[in-house]
Amino acid sequence: LNAVSGACAGAMGAAVTTPLEVLKTRLQVQTRRKYRTIFGSLGVILREEGIRGLYRGLGPTLIALPPNWAIYFCSYESMRTYLQGGGGEG
Repeated sequence: LNAVSGACAGAMGAAVTTPLEVLKTRLQVQTRRKYRTIFGSLGVILREEGIRGLYRGLGPTLIALPPNWAIYFCSYESMRTYLQGGGGEG
């Protein structure tokens, strides 16, 4: 259950943050001043590429992040259980 929860959390987090990552990357690597402000940049991307432009790179992210979060959640829960039940109290 922890692995599934972690994987779902990772996928949801990626879906929410991918547009911000795309925007950040575009602002950092631009060679001419096409993207000036955050909202202006969002408008340019939506106008030129549509909503799909904001989600470029989501596929590889969805392959990489959910397994990482699944392992993290399982490891965290195992360690927490071990420390609470295994003599972590003085």
